[in-house]
Amino acid sequence: MSEEVKAVHREPHPFIGIHQIHNFVGKPVAFVGKVDRFEDNNMIMKTAEDKEVKIIKFRGDQNKMHNVIEVRGIVNKDDTISYGEFTQYDNEFDLTTYESMLEYYHGMCRDLCIRS
Repeated sequence: MSEEVKAVHREPHPFIGIHQIHNFVGKPVAFVGKVDRFEDNNMIMKTAEDKEVKIIKFRGDQNKMHNVIEVRGIVNKDDTISYGEFTQYDNEFDLTTYESMLEYYHGMCRDLCIRS
């Protein structure tokens, strides 16, 4: 198991959206998005607004990755996320509402619950 994956298991990983990625460089995070495609050992995910986030060093089973998933990993300087592990969400998950909640969480409620 790589050091990055061990860090994902050991440390808390706040849920972030595309607008918060740059604030968490070098830290473990949880990112939720739609699986779009795979390129070599990278997975491209999309937000509710169809913006892309690249998950690098992907080592999972591509056949198990569909619809909306949560990826836990480490944010890189180029705003990619190094893959650690994932959780599959069901087809009823509302990504648009979830992303709106994240904007509120990281905005107005920032001082109450998150330290980046």
